[in-house]
Amino acid sequence: MSQQKVTEAASFFTNGPDSSGEIISVKGYTHSANKQDGLQEINEDSDKCFCKVTEIKISEEKTKNKYHVKIGPSGELFDPWGMFSEGTQSKFLRYQGKPKWVFKEVGKKCFEFYSNFLKYRNNSWLKNAQREIQ
Repeated sequence: MSQQKVTEAASFFTNGPDSSGEIISVKGYTHSANKQDGLQEINEDSDKCFCKVTEIKISEEKTKNKYHVKIGPSGELFDPWGMFSEGTQSKFLRYQGKPKWVFKEVGKKCFEFYSNFLKYRNNSWLKNAQREIQ
């Protein structure tokens, strides 16, 4: 991957123009320590951020949302409590020189399944989200 593509990918979540409009806001989410609290909003640049919602202004009165979840090199979703992914959210792939876990744009249904997994810690939600990845 060229340096230009890496720079473009790193600057994607900054406020500015997008192919479909102007980015208004980016909200990052993580799991809460208490299951009853649901998702907790967090800085989108944090290692503990597992999913994001980007609000994009299409026209003066219309906005739309893009949904992103943290995905590994083989396409699996990040599981903060999983045997193989716990504690690896800030690891780099040595042979590629890029982060192991990156954000991928997904549909709203996949995002809802994944956010329910983070809220309730039920692996059924994670498996359903995995099936919905495009």
